[in-house]
Amino acid sequence: MKFDFSGKTCVVTGGASGMGRSIAQELANAGAAVCVADLNLTGAEAFCAELRAKGFQAAAFGMDATDLASVQRAADAISAQFGRLHCLVNSIGIGAKARPEETLQQTFSRLIQVNLMGMFNSCSAFAEHMIETGGGSIVNIASMSASIVPAKTRPGRGGEYGLIGYCTSKGGVKMMTKSMALLWTEYGIRANSVSPGYVDTPLTAEPHSNPETRRKLEDSVPVHRIAQPEEIAATVLFLLSEESSYITGQDILIDGGFTSR
Repeated sequence: MKFDFSGKTCVVTGGASGMGRSIAQELANAGAAVCVADLNLTGAEAFCAELRAKGFQAAAFGMDATDLASVQRAADAISAQFGRLHCLVNSIGIGAKARPEETLQQTFSRLIQVNLMGMFNSCSAFAEHMIETGGGSIVNIASMSASIVPAKTRPGRGGEYGLIGYCTSKGGVKMMTKSMALLWTEYGIRANSVSPGYVDTPLTAEPHSNPETRRKLEDSVPVHRIAQPEEIAATVLFLLSEESSYITGQDILIDGGFTSR
């Protein structure tokens, strides 16, 4: 299915790399004006320069999702430059890897602060502008770890510490999105989430580059392969588009059947 986002402004947070970058690229391909908001402003600016060189409309904005004031400044700046905000994709997040010096509580707090509070800050700040201008569509990137606890991939305390915080944060994103969908529907805002399984991104490059680890992961997935970011982007664009106008408050698993086993 080919989507047309001509005349629409779409914000992608965490869009400088990984799944966010792929989503931003596909939105640009579909004619959207793409705003990439990222903590890595240098990376966001470089990516947007690439898009503009190809004839697309794109702009980069610095944003620390864990700082509500920073998010509000980015939302205000984007609104001032582009006017109405039609779509928001939150691809904010960090992986489950714990830092050696951290306690369980510190790891848990860090993952909640970035993966859940960062999402909340972004949704609340950008939704204010959507409410003022007639609504829009929000898609949050959760994880299959919102529905199941995957096997521990790292032995010892570090793997346990990261797993608890990661699964909790992604489960929170899933339920937060459902709650927002119900509360904001009267303002013309739809909110959904997608829950990817194993995907090749810079965040997963280290484990996925190990042949034995990759083989084990692929064998654990019914379709026997790891997803590419473009496959996640396709579902996100559908949920942002008018073709999904009757869908809100849903979480779409994109996991190659992993959670169906």
